[in-house]
Amino acid sequence: WVGTDDGRLHVTQDGGASWSSLEANLPGVPAHAWIPHVEPSKFDAATAFVVLEDHRRSDWTPHAFRTDDFGATWTSLVTDDIDGYVLVIAQDPVDRDLLFLGTEFGLFLSQDGGSSWVKWTHGVPTASVMDLIVHPRDHDLVIATHGRGIYILDDIRALRSASSEVLAEPLHLFELPPAQQYRPFFAPGGMFSMQGEFLGENRPYGAMITYSIHPEEQPEGEGEGGAPAGPSAGAPSPEMLAMAEMMGVAGPGGGPQVDITITDASGEKVRSMKGPAKAGLNRAVWNLRRDGFKQPPGGGDPMMEMLFGGGPEVPPGTYAMKISLGDQAVEGTIEILPDPRSSATEADYAAKWTTILETGSLQEAVADAVVQIIETRADIETIVKKAQAAQKAEAGQEPAGLHEEPAAEAPAEEGEEAEQDPYGRLVEMGGEISKKLTALEGRLRTPPDVKGIVAQNDAMAEVSTAMMRLTSSWDPPSSADEAYVRQTRHAIEEVLDDLRALFDGEISELRSQTRAAGIELLPEMEGPHLH
Repeated sequence: WVGTDDGRLHVTQDGGASWSSLEANLPGVPAHAWIPHVEPSKFDAATAFVVLEDHRRSDWTPHAFRTDDFGATWTSLVTDDIDGYVLVIAQDPVDRDLLFLGTEFGLFLSQDGGSSWVKWTHGVPTASVMDLIVHPRDHDLVIATHGRGIYILDDIRALRSASSEVLAEPLHLFELPPAQQYRPFFAPGGMFSMQGEFLGENRPYGAMITYSIHPEEQPEGEGEGGAPAGPSAGAPSPEMLAMAEMMGVAGPGGGPQVDITITDASGEKVRSMKGPAKAGLNRAVWNLRRDGFKQPPGGGDPMMEMLFGGGPEVPPGTYAMKISLGDQAVEGTIEILPDPRSSATEADYAAKWTTILETGSLQEAVADAVVQIIETRADIETIVKKAQAAQKAEAGQEPAGLHEEPAAEAPAEEGEEAEQDPYGRLVEMGGEISKKLTALEGRLRTPPDVKGIVAQNDAMAEVSTAMMRLTSSWDPPSSADEAYVRQTRHAIEEVLDDLRALFDGEISELRSQTRAAGIELLPEMEGPHLH
């Protein structure tokens, strides 16, 4: 097929040995109109599409035609829905009735072979669309515009099956494309070059999840919704949001949302996340990370949570997905493909994941221990306050009201003064134990209220270093990685042993003393254990 800029249209069926002139067969086309594009059908050699435009002679009439007999006859595909003279037409390589049309005023699409058209405005401006192609591997629509550049409509699979019957379903999950793992390379000069690089927005990393919601099922709520990257430990600042946007990461969204649950081959849940819940088509992206491991209170980094959204990246394999909205639910599967540049085997990935989960359990043990320390210290602080109030009450400074009156005792003999002042003893014991708990917390993590530069040699820092080593490549854990994890486990066990000893000894004694003094507060609590 050949079209020229002076209105000539030819076809050859013998590899160019002979040509048939076809322009006279086009109905209602001005002579010598420019032919910017001819699209041979991907399904039938006799079928082709052609567009013409004559704006250089002040004619902005759209012209688009289809033939099914090698150009002997042509059918116009133009309707009143099309705005602007036509520059290009493309046929989807999978759905023969899915057509894309580029005009001077934007992108149009048809799901019925050109009988009707709708203008596509999601992310595509009203600009001159001069070329179109559907990527045969990624199923993305690539759009070239005059004076604006390249736009890519990621994964158009949903458009192939988004019929009126499908959209009438309360909740529908479209085909889930495979998700490709890869590690990006940064341009020379460092990771965070800020405005030093001129880059377009990248396709979101991970698994694209496309689903539709019938208007009757849309929950009430303001805003257009969004898929949060992951649990946030604090509200990100505008500067953090700007950096996330620059790096192609979606920030927390608002509005009504669906629940998305992802499980592995064994049925174990690996991720819970949210997605937008607008009437019509919706899209969320799973960044291939599992739920984050438990963090000590106040220990999360809002920036890192927002940028990386969750815990470590899961290994390649097949995962199940469930989307829930009210009493509606749909299910599907996602295949995660390994980085093609990686030489790691399935056994390598499994070994790495086992070690990552072990390291994550160490982090959760630290988090549990820190929570126990914080709660116990708060209880001790309350005990001390009650004991101090009881002391003042006995001295006649204020009514007790905080404790049971101890039984009357005989006058104390010399040397028994400490025993006759149980509240003072509680205050003293509470202060000493609180100091020891704080020291143990410092061995487990750097508390968030610590100022200045401190040595990063606590257990949480060791866990973070171990996790960073493990997640920095696809390779199986090295002997050095495994040794580092063992070293980290040993360091945590030492702290937990000391913490259990404190619970079994001084804290148990403090509990007995509070009972004897008539102050019941400190609950029975075992020291933490490492599983």
